[in-house]
Amino acid sequence: MNSNIISDNEITKITAVCRLPYYTDIPDVGLLLDQTARLVNGYLDPLDNINITNSMISNYVKHQIIARPVKKLYYREQIASLIFIAIAKTVLSLEDISSLLEIQRREYSPEAAYNMFREQFEAALSDKFGTISGRNFTGSDFEGSKLSDPDLNKDKASAASYEPASVASGNFNTYLLKSLINAVAESIHLKQLIKQAAVSCS
Repeated sequence: MNSNIISDNEITKITAVCRLPYYTDIPDVGLLLDQTARLVNGYLDPLDNINITNSMISNYVKHQIIARPVKKLYYREQIASLIFIAIAKTVLSLEDISSLLEIQRREYSPEAAYNMFREQFEAALSDKFGTISGRNFTGSDFEGSKLSDPDLNKDKASAASYEPASVASGNFNTYLLKSLINAVAESIHLKQLIKQAAVSCS
């Protein structure tokens, strides 16, 4: 196999992030700090070097980036925010992440904001890694997409809201989110290219 092409197995690992849970699939039973970190890292495992620690979570609580745990337990909304933060922190400062979360919370419900992020991230990664490998991804690669789920249409983040936005359209918050996701995808893309180059030179 040409060492300059990322294998299907590597692509499968990277794009498994597309299997990030939908909001309603995230446990809402209350998890302790260590359990919360392990759950989030399990979701993020396909992405090399993107993770979260107990101390990071405590720091986000201290700086009011996420809500305080209830009797030391973390619930669905906090876990969804932690998944977003762990991915966003690869390209943004905590101050910027806090500002972006505040904007999102003003405009969308926690469920709509998270699911919009998830769908856009899935699309960005499939585009980047489909290009790297020369392989075109199809709908069957990402079965389970809920872009057309009627439940999402009850919120501002309906299927139409997932379309690429522009500043001129007035949908500036969606534009911010899409810009962030593209930056994260570019970062992951670049790291894989570096790893690929290192292997081919060894």
